[in-house]
Amino acid sequence: MRLRGMRPRLVRIVAPAGYGKSTLARQYLEGQPAVAVCDCFGVRGAAEMLARLDAALRAPSEAPSAPALAAHVAALRGHLSMLSSPMTLLLENAEALADEREAREVVASLLSVHGAPLRVVICSRVRLPLRYARIAGPDESAFVGIDDLRLNHDEVAALLGTWDGATIARVEALTEGWPIVISMLARLAQTAPLSEVLARLEYAEFEALDEYLLDEVLGQLGERVIATILACVASVDRRLGDVRLLRECGVEMATIAEMLQRCCLVVPAGAERCEVHPLLRDALLRARGAALIEMRVRLADALRAQGAPLRAAALYFALEDNESAAAAIAMADGFTTYDDRDLVRAIMRLDRETLLRYPPLWSAVVAKRLAMVPQEEILDEALIVWSRVDAATPADLRSRLTAIVVTVALELGRIDTAEATLAADDAWADGDRTSAQRALRDVCGTYIAVARCAAVDEERFERVAAVLGGDPSIALYHRYRVSLALAMHRGDAGAVRRICERVHAFDDSAIAYLNGDPLVAVAFSQWLIGDDANFERTLVRLEGAPATAAHRNRCFIESARGRNAFAEPDGRPSVRVCAGLLAAARTPDLGQRNALLRRCIADARASNSPWWRGLSLLAATLIDGEHRAQHIQEAHGALQGADAEPLREAFDALSEGREFGGFVSAFAARFAPSADGEPTFKISVSLAHGSIAINGKPAALGGRRLELVLLLAGEGRPIHRSDLLERLWPRSNASSAGNALRVLLSRLRKDLGRDTLRRIGEYYVLDPAVDVDLDVLEARLRAVGAGRTLTPQERAGLGAELNALCADGFAPALPEWLSAAETRTSTVRSEIATVLHEDAMGGADYERAYGVGRMLLDHDACDELGCELAMRALLAAGDLAGARRELNAYAEALRMELGAPPAERLYRLLEP
Repeated sequence: MRLRGMRPRLVRIVAPAGYGKSTLARQYLEGQPAVAVCDCFGVRGAAEMLARLDAALRAPSEAPSAPALAAHVAALRGHLSMLSSPMTLLLENAEALADEREAREVVASLLSVHGAPLRVVICSRVRLPLRYARIAGPDESAFVGIDDLRLNHDEVAALLGTWDGATIARVEALTEGWPIVISMLARLAQTAPLSEVLARLEYAEFEALDEYLLDEVLGQLGERVIATILACVASVDRRLGDVRLLRECGVEMATIAEMLQRCCLVVPAGAERCEVHPLLRDALLRARGAALIEMRVRLADALRAQGAPLRAAALYFALEDNESAAAAIAMADGFTTYDDRDLVRAIMRLDRETLLRYPPLWSAVVAKRLAMVPQEEILDEALIVWSRVDAATPADLRSRLTAIVVTVALELGRIDTAEATLAADDAWADGDRTSAQRALRDVCGTYIAVARCAAVDEERFERVAAVLGGDPSIALYHRYRVSLALAMHRGDAGAVRRICERVHAFDDSAIAYLNGDPLVAVAFSQWLIGDDANFERTLVRLEGAPATAAHRNRCFIESARGRNAFAEPDGRPSVRVCAGLLAAARTPDLGQRNALLRRCIADARASNSPWWRGLSLLAATLIDGEHRAQHIQEAHGALQGADAEPLREAFDALSEGREFGGFVSAFAARFAPSADGEPTFKISVSLAHGSIAINGKPAALGGRRLELVLLLAGEGRPIHRSDLLERLWPRSNASSAGNALRVLLSRLRKDLGRDTLRRIGEYYVLDPAVDVDLDVLEARLRAVGAGRTLTPQERAGLGAELNALCADGFAPALPEWLSAAETRTSTVRSEIATVLHEDAMGGADYERAYGVGRMLLDHDACDELGCELAMRALLAAGDLAGARRELNAYAEALRMELGAPPAERLYRLLEP
């Protein structure tokens, strides 16, 4: 429509094969009075081109001899100038003129006739080197390229029908709107799911597509241009400078500018890069893989020789030559995790032995490995890497490795190891350090002093840490964490509050970089001084941290939420002490409290920190009267010479039989003996069945009372008062809802005991002593772990739980916003079934494995996991017909219930 409205004298349509150039041209020419079509395919020389133009323009003549050629051109120009009515000339397959200079000059001469009522449409797969300004001015010409011809989102969606948005987006990314490819996919999608068509490139139609790309797109360009495109693909990041490097290595090719002009599927991406269409790139990778590998090897070697080791490493990684990649990175000066995220991800995939051979690589990724590898293993690695360090090691690398060894060793309580490492670095440096290296050395010395509870000049430390500067996460780690420890050792609650607020001011990326560790220190210090509202705020942020940070600190989070403090392992003694103290303070059973505190004391001894030993012993002294004198004596010995005045004062008061206050008074109050004795109520909540039990008997609770308890149990965290009001009384005003909540809480405290529902500021939470069935089951699954044989007790227990979960569904009369509990129940049911099935299959007990799958199917005939488990058991037992019957029965149930077919992967299980 745009072209018809413009009526230009010259229209150029330039795009590779399959973009509908000819279709567009013919649509544009429909209804025009006179149209001449000249096909340029395979034309050779000026004479042949002139003959084709004669035939198209209906001015035939004998083929002229060379001397008469100029006269013939002049005659044809005269014919065009004498046209009495408008005519449009369509030049098809004009890319043939790109390498035929004489034929191109004939075309240019004829088209430049002024005054003739001639319009021209040129269809070409490449851009032609013609002087179009001599044919038509800018206001008389139009250009149609790939961007104009590619299909947009709505057009792709219309062709593919009702496929989901994610699959359509994948098609768009793969094809970049290439019409012929999308049409092919639409045809294939009529016989197979489109997602499978995209995933399985071995389909015969894709082989045909490769042939089409190589023959129709590249076949017209010539070997020199193809070699240029291959060089672009060989460069991982498509740099034009890499193409020049490959030319110097002996590959003959056209200039970069010519390459971009000749192939429409290779386009500039800024001044230094180019992009190759993904389908063309993949076709070349499959068809000319050996040549590409050879180019990449030569390019990587050339980049490494020219002093670009990191870019060379990226190519070595692409070639799966990890050893060469590691060696190249080790050559780079000052390589850190901030340089190249893609490269760091590639380094993370290296095996442990390769990392340990190259200290720069290991030091670059150790911060990320801390979140995935046990602390003890990280320290072992650090000491192996440190053993490769000597006086010849670059000072920056040695300084960085020293800081890593010191930090990890201190977290594990290995203070002697930290001191020995720092002393060795001092000896090698011999006083010759840069200001940044001196600052990092002083920070390490400060960490050791803090671990020993020795005196530290805090003002000097702040100045030293500031020299490290730059990244806010570094400042967070080195300045506020140390300052927070010093504030606690000195008993300055005001400083603790101020530092905690500073830590909260840092953004999530800084917290994530440090794996959430500072938030653990902040949360515990807030709990220590009795700042429960801000403790909850910090805990919520820690739970919402990236998965790696939450996983690293799972032990602390579990205990803070009133669950088993040691269900999740943690190699850091100080964190285990924090978790144990939190759990002990929230455990009503006195015997369990003492057991937790004994473990805390053992962990505190392992930390070699006077502060943690003193704090654990203080809690034990307040609870364990039998060993009171022994705890006080040990505490006096641990705190002798330590800069921990609040703890020393507390133990002095206990020794003299007097009360104490001050910094640790809020902490001590959490462990003070209760005059009320043991709780009367033992509350159990079943999220799986939507019920509550009191002292083992079902409670006759319903309505809002049941909903509130289930909501708090299902969330597993404190819920703000406004959120409760909105969920329980969505249509009531704030005043009425608030009154209703107060009445509801009063009734529940009478029914369940006054401590069952706790209020923390504006938040409400269940007492940690309340048992929640899904919490217990999830903890049991974590304790069982994956891939090991179950004990008879574990097998029987999990089997009984699965049977109970399959017996009844979630209570149907509850509000829709409690459906998350039903989803969670389904997840736990599936996880238990998977563990039991794996255990049975591992023991070749296929009948029991089949029974697990049938239990899920008896509960829900449309349970996909149940069908899969049953089929796998039957197939392992050699019963292919039985597996097929199970799948057919499942397919029928799914069709009747949901009107949907089974997943394709279930059918693939039947394939040999």
